Amino acid sequence: MTEEKSYTVKELSDILNVSDKTVRKLLNDGDLKGFKVGKNWRVKPSELEKYQNQDQN
Repeated sequence: MTEEKSYTVKELSDILNVSDKTVRKLLNDGDLKGFKVGKNWRVKPSELEKYQNQDQN
């Protein structure tokens, strides 16, 4: 089974050009869909793409 790449909060903050705190707020508020591995958030590329595309609508 191949695991799909998932982004960390730090990677997302670099991609979205926002702070780590902002990424965590997006995740906690449900604006950006993610999942936790232990205490750390992860986001699949497909979910990041959905989030980025919703701003354009």
